[in-house]
Amino acid sequence: FLESLEDLIAQYPSEMGVPVAEPSTARVGSRPGRGGSSPTTPRQQSRPMVTPAHTGAPLPVLKNARRQPRLAVVGASALGLGAVITVAVLLLTGKHPPPPTPAALLDAGTTTAVEAPPASASASADPAAAASAAPRVDEGSIDRILANASTALARGEDASAISTLTPLAERYPDRVDVHRLLARAYANTGSTKDSMKETETWLKLDPGAAKDSKVIEDVRSAAVGREAPELAFTILQNHMGTTGVDVLYDFAYGNGAGNNTTLSARSRNAVSRAEVRGHASPGLQVTLELRNTPGCDGKRALLPRAREVGDARTLAVLKPFRSAKGCGFVNAKDCYPCMHKDLLLEKTIQAIDERTKNR
Repeated sequence: FLESLEDLIAQYPSEMGVPVAEPSTARVGSRPGRGGSSPTTPRQQSRPMVTPAHTGAPLPVLKNARRQPRLAVVGASALGLGAVITVAVLLLTGKHPPPPTPAALLDAGTTTAVEAPPASASASADPAAAASAAPRVDEGSIDRILANASTALARGEDASAISTLTPLAERYPDRVDVHRLLARAYANTGSTKDSMKETETWLKLDPGAAKDSKVIEDVRSAAVGREAPELAFTILQNHMGTTGVDVLYDFAYGNGAGNNTTLSARSRNAVSRAEVRGHASPGLQVTLELRNTPGCDGKRALLPRAREVGDARTLAVLKPFRSAKGCGFVNAKDCYPCMHKDLLLEKTIQAIDERTKNR
């Protein structure tokens, strides 16, 4: 404590009413307030001479410094002693004080090195780094977990299967079997939106799953329902290939939509777009072109291709062209006269009929 006081006196001797030490003297030889002088101890010699920092600002002026040096010294020393006690308590309790402010450093007359946080602490603050550093489950363990989840599904314990599979889906996003089981589990619980999300991921990883009868059933139901029709249509248009367009065509022109005119109109709009028709089978492509191409001559030009690749849906479009009536006054006029000038239409229908029967 006394040594701290001596440092303060050494920094501002004139303001404290103490004679300035000679340049050759490393420490003040005697302590104010005590008679006589004492030789400098080895401990005092080991301590460097503290010199005031020159900041460009004038040094503080203490009024009546010569009359009240003890009051000024005691006040300043009390602040220093409080700081020492605070640091001691923090060290004993294992807590680190916050980095000192510039003002605090200047008041204390010391410099402090702020210790950087450990690298492990910085890494743990990053979730992505923590996830990548987490241990991964070996293949054998994953297979056992999947087997347990599959057993839970078979028993109707869908909630248990979902809680088991969800962490795996987050850790292993490319595992097809995980998303397949999750899609089934969510479908069983009636969580249509979650089921469609997992089905979409499943189909992206395994396009062949579009032929799965349960997938087709689930997506059809979602498209008709209210919870996730948007997701279902996205899947049908973009992720189910020919099967998806088949379902949309059934909604648009078949019996799939029932009396739901909104669903039927939406599906017709979907299959009319070129990017969706591009996923259709050759037979359905020519069928859609026969429906959407205007004029008799345009439709007749499609007959040779229809004869080669047309299917049962193509027949459903072509057979009404056999009639030579349906337009004009009392529907007595031929709507498609170009179809009746030769046997091309009839031969096309017969060829498609024979081919589809043999399948």
